[in-house]
Amino acid sequence: MQGASFKDELWVVDLTVPHNGLRRAGLFVVLTRFKDVESILLLRPLWERGDNYKRKKVINAFVKACKLSPDLKAELELQQHNFQRTKASRATQWQRALALAQARAAPAAAAVQPRNHD
Repeated sequence: MQGASFKDELWVVDLTVPHNGLRRAGLFVVLTRFKDVESILLLRPLWERGDNYKRKKVINAFVKACKLSPDLKAELELQQHNFQRTKASRATQWQRALALAQARAAPAAAAVQPRNHD
């Protein structure tokens, strides 16, 4: 789960592209451990200000590392298709479950309301 490892802590990360390039798995592991982008501080800049060559090189390395292979892309599309099909077939059940959960939560929420002691 995203943010599960580091919770609300602030972490310093070195995302400088190594000479042999980035690996998708390593990049995924690092970047999915944080709750949000505000939880990350870069150890050093990814490129020096004004160095457009280095900037383009870094961006290309990240794009290359994140590009999906054809088999992974096909699997992702299959999973998305199955999700949409299941979501559509279970829409009525989902609405009933939400209504039931809300009905059960309402008495519990009323029980913890502070009472006015005049």
